[in-house]
Amino acid sequence: MIRKLFCHSALVANAFGLMSAMNPLIADDPLPPDVVVLSSGGRLEGQVSEQKVGNRTIVEVKRSDGSIIQLTKDQVKFVRRPKVAHTEYVAKKFTMEDTIDAHWEMSQWCRDNLDSRLSNGTSELGPERRFHLQAILKLDPDHKDARHLLDYTKEKGAWINLEQKRLGHGFVRYNKRWMTREEVALEKAEEAWKDQQANWARRLKKLRSSSGRDAELIVEFSKIDDAAAIKPLIELLDSEKSEQWQLVYVDALGNIRSAQAARALCDIAVTHASPVVREHCIARLKLEHVDQRAAAQYLAGRYLNSKENELINRAGFIIGELGAGSAIGLLIDALVTEHIIPNPLAANPGALTTTFSNQGNGISSGNSQPKLLKHTARNHSVLDALRLLTKADFGFEEQSWKDWFAQQHTLIDVDASRDE
Repeated sequence: MIRKLFCHSALVANAFGLMSAMNPLIADDPLPPDVVVLSSGGRLEGQVSEQKVGNRTIVEVKRSDGSIIQLTKDQVKFVRRPKVAHTEYVAKKFTMEDTIDAHWEMSQWCRDNLDSRLSNGTSELGPERRFHLQAILKLDPDHKDARHLLDYTKEKGAWINLEQKRLGHGFVRYNKRWMTREEVALEKAEEAWKDQQANWARRLKKLRSSSGRDAELIVEFSKIDDAAAIKPLIELLDSEKSEQWQLVYVDALGNIRSAQAARALCDIAVTHASPVVREHCIARLKLEHVDQRAAAQYLAGRYLNSKENELINRAGFIIGELGAGSAIGLLIDALVTEHIIPNPLAANPGALTTTFSNQGNGISSGNSQPKLLKHTARNHSVLDALRLLTKADFGFEEQSWKDWFAQQHTLIDVDASRDE
C-alpha cells in the first residue's frame, strides 16, 4: 500500500511539472508535503517513507532542506499524506480562466474539498483558497467577500488587514492562533517539556526491557534526578507487575528533589494496591530533602475530603507519620465523615421483604428500599494521627477537638503579643 501511494504521488508530481510549464496559474504550486504527527505532540513535514530494519519499522522524513530524520514507529502518532482532492484541484486550476467569477468558484471549491481537512475546518483558510481570494483582489481591490475572508476590515474608508493590526499590537501567529509573545514562550516551554518527558519514557522502557543484570539496571534507575522523568516513572509503575521493580521506581521518584515528585509519592502512598509499595513511599517521604509540611498539606487537601473512607484513613495515617502539625485543623474536620453508599437491600428489585403491621407480620414481594444510604464513618487512623500530633485525646468528639484547637491558637496569639 505504501509503495502504491508513493508511485501515485510521483506520477502526480510529473504531471504537475508539465502543467506548470503550460499554465502560469499553477506555477510554484507543488503538492503539499506529508505531515508526520508525533506521539509527543509535535509535527514534521516532508516526504515520508517506511522501511524495515530487522524487526523494527523506521519512518524516514526527508525535509525540504534536504535533511533526513528517522523515527521509530512508536514515536509517530499518524502520517497525513497528500489528498486525492489536491490532485483534482491541480487539474481544475490548469483549465480555469483568470477571472473574478472563476477564482471565486475555485475558492468555494477549495473551502468544501481542501480547507475542510484542516485542523480548524472551514474556519481556517488553506493556501489554495487564499491564493484565489488574493487573485480576486488583484482584479477587484474592493471585493467585500474576498476582503472579509482574508481578514480585512474597513476603517475610515480604508481596508485594514487585521493580521497586520494584531502584529502591530504585539501579537504573533503561533500554532494557528494569535498569542502574545509571553504566551508563545510558555507554549514552547510546555512543548519542550513534553518532548523531554517523551524522551524519558523511551529511555526508561528501553532500560527496563534490556537484558542486563537487575543490580546494574537498578543502579541506573537510582541515578535519575530529572523532574521530566516523574510522569514516565509513574506510568512505568502503573504498568509494572513485579513488586520488586515497583519499589525501584518509588526509590527513583524519591531521589528527584522536586515538589512534583513528593506529590507523586503522596498519591502512590494513598492509592496503590500494594501495602508494601505504600509503606515504601512513606519512607521516601521521610527523607531529609522532602518538605514534609508541604506533603502533609497536599495529602490533607486532596484526600481528607475523599468520597472513599479508606483513602481518608490512609491519608490521615501518613500525615501522622510525617509529624505535620499544620494539618491538624483538617484532620479534625475528617474525624467523622458522611458517605453515600449503595443500599445492599435494594440490589435485588424482585426480592421478598418481611413486613410487620398491627395485624401481624408476613412476607411480600417487591422492594421499596432506597437505592442509596447515608453512612456515617468514624475514621480511626485520623484519630490516631491527631493523638500522635497533639498528645491530646478527645475521641471522636469533634466539637471538643475544635474547642481545644481554638484554645491552642488563642494561647499562641497571646504569647506572640507578649513577645512584642
